[in-house]
Amino acid sequence: MRLLFREALLSFRRAPLLSSLSVTTIAFSLFTVGLFGLIAVNLRHALQGLAERVEIVAFVLRGTPPETITVWPENPMTDATPQHAQDAVDAGDDTLSWRTDPQRVAQRFGLFVLGWSDTQVAPATTSDGAVSGAGETFAIRPKCDGDEGANQPCGYSQPLLVHVAQPLRQGAGGIWSVVAVQAPGLDIAVSPSLHPAALPGDATIRFDLRVPRDRAVHIGLVARNGCSATTSLSPGLESGRHTLTLDEATRSVDADLACGAIGAGYVFAYVQADTTVPVGDPLLEAATIEYPWVSIMPVTFEMVEGTAT
Repeated sequence: MRLLFREALLSFRRAPLLSSLSVTTIAFSLFTVGLFGLIAVNLRHALQGLAERVEIVAFVLRGTPPETITVWPENPMTDATPQHAQDAVDAGDDTLSWRTDPQRVAQRFGLFVLGWSDTQVAPATTSDGAVSGAGETFAIRPKCDGDEGANQPCGYSQPLLVHVAQPLRQGAGGIWSVVAVQAPGLDIAVSPSLHPAALPGDATIRFDLRVPRDRAVHIGLVARNGCSATTSLSPGLESGRHTLTLDEATRSVDADLACGAIGAGYVFAYVQADTTVPVGDPLLEAATIEYPWVSIMPVTFEMVEGTAT
């Protein structure tokens, strides 16, 4: 060891400039490596903090097909989304275990929207109006006196068709949602598609209604595109053909936000006694709905800029 230090000292004395330059070069190299490592660590922390504060907003080009539109329990008019429900189910929320069973989803629709305390649920066939290759369709109605465990009167000749689908994850563990509802006698000229094509802003939607004399039908449309909402209602209708024109819908726009070109929502027709005051949207407000109950179809359409009138 002493020999090593002695030889190093002699080399330094023989060539002091060259030795000093070598030591300086090594020291500068170590300093550069350390500085680079320190910058890399701090930059990574800075980018992580920046990512938490950045919000990316994407707008869909006009005419681009939207994702699956659900109408219940979540729909475009509520703040809740299917993703919220899926995250809760994935986290083990037992109160939402019914969302992974399509038949229970159809049954809960009868309970919470129509007020049926006891609902008969059966798979629908293609002849009933089931949508082939688009989730599942169930025929539901209140149980009759002759049904086991029934507690409601009979008298309904045709069931209500409830179309359900998995809007996010397919297969086991994915939640199910109602995407359309079809009632006998409440025909809406819109196909119950999971990805409805965008209608032009001046489109007219046709309703063919067949209801008893002591019933009134309330039809309407609701939609929004993230910051702008539109509503069109026509209450107290009798049997016959009726229409809703989209360009007559009242729009409320937040001028401080940039809106997309396509609005997502649904059209509906529901039945009440002709002496009952309508509530508007039956999915957002509780309503006493009578046979033949309700039809709901998802739609998208072009929403122009404007202000509420």
